[in-house]
Amino acid sequence: MGGLGFSGERTWGGCGDRHSGWVRGSFVWFFGVGCGFGRLVWVILYGFAVGAQVMGLDAVAELAGRVHRGQVDKAGRPYVEHLAAVAAGVRERGGDQAQIAAAWLHDSVEDGAVSEQWLLEAPLSAETKAIVLAVTKRSGEEPAEYAARILATPGALLVKEADLAHNSDPRRLAVLDAATRERLVRKYARMRELLGIG
Repeated sequence: MGGLGFSGERTWGGCGDRHSGWVRGSFVWFFGVGCGFGRLVWVILYGFAVGAQVMGLDAVAELAGRVHRGQVDKAGRPYVEHLAAVAAGVRERGGDQAQIAAAWLHDSVEDGAVSEQWLLEAPLSAETKAIVLAVTKRSGEEPAEYAARILATPGALLVKEADLAHNSDPRRLAVLDAATRERLVRKYARMRELLGIG
């Protein structure tokens, strides 16, 4: 059964099977976790060469779509639409490739779509990994602490700004019930204030 992968990779076998393969000339292990719809496949890099090419944006976008498959936002829309909008927002604001890649993956660790260990070992730039971890909310974390980490991480503020812009889109908020809409408006306004983006 084919599973989640980067360009040219494939997984085989049943749940929990482990197989080796080649991706862009580098040897990797594929480890399937679970089975059926929404199956997650952790890609553990093994011997990935120093300086090896990082994933391109098309591959990152495809990956994001796969790991968030079946997930919907508060309005019931496919979650990948939010990721695409944030990535587009980062691009429109002059973000570089590392920031755009981070935009596609900005909720992946927080939502449990991928593990932090996967992210750290993935063929992504160090900047992309740092941004994703910076914008990942931690359990029990105060908003001020969260904002401080974003401000301290190069490139993260732009990604969070694009995220907040799409989350605050009146067209998205309009389909929510009044109580949820008002709560989110206050939440997003507070975060904008903490980040100094108005």
